[in-house]
Amino acid sequence: MKKVDLSKVQEAGNGNYKRLPADGYVLKILKVQDVPEYNRLDFYFDIAEGPYKDYYNERYKTNTNANKKWGGRFSKSYDANNERALPFFKQFVTAVQNSNKGFVWDEEHEQQFIKKLVGATFREEEFVGQNGKVAVSCKPDMFHSVDKIRSGDFTIREIKRLTTTKTTTAAPTNEPIPDFESVFNSAPATSVTEADDATPWDDSDSNPFA
Repeated sequence: MKKVDLSKVQEAGNGNYKRLPADGYVLKILKVQDVPEYNRLDFYFDIAEGPYKDYYNERYKTNTNANKKWGGRFSKSYDANNERALPFFKQFVTAVQNSNKGFVWDEEHEQQFIKKLVGATFREEEFVGQNGKVAVSCKPDMFHSVDKIRSGDFTIREIKRLTTTKTTTAAPTNEPIPDFESVFNSAPATSVTEADDATPWDDSDSNPFA
């Protein structure tokens, strides 16, 4: 083989990190991006309290991959014609308002959400990775006031399983989470492994807070 110069190559990380369990968390919104062509807001966040405080920032800092991305993100649709999505958007807005004393969103300027706290339950979810195997990630599911999270007044829903057939691609079970669309590999599910990335659908910039 040809000689390979590795002297200026940064070694890849080994992926050892404490996996985020399904639970309730207090989040801090760090950045909001409007995606008007899809009537959608993309929210970037980190965990603000508890043993997993700054979880996504720590993961980002220890990730040595050149194309690393910020893992804490969720999307909310504000499409007025989407009767399924709007109630979930309102749930989120109400949770933010109830979590930040005196805050009332003006229903127009998304940047008002930045630096606000909100409570969220995280739920495990299966997806089909690029290798064709079913993996598990943990994503924001339902939003609550921070007081409900702090007091433990919440319920974690069971893992969201994939359903597959021989003639169709893998698809999520019929749960009411319309805010973002997961795209699954058409390879059949064969086994379950832990996800390398807590949000494998994330397509954000490398570091939205630099």
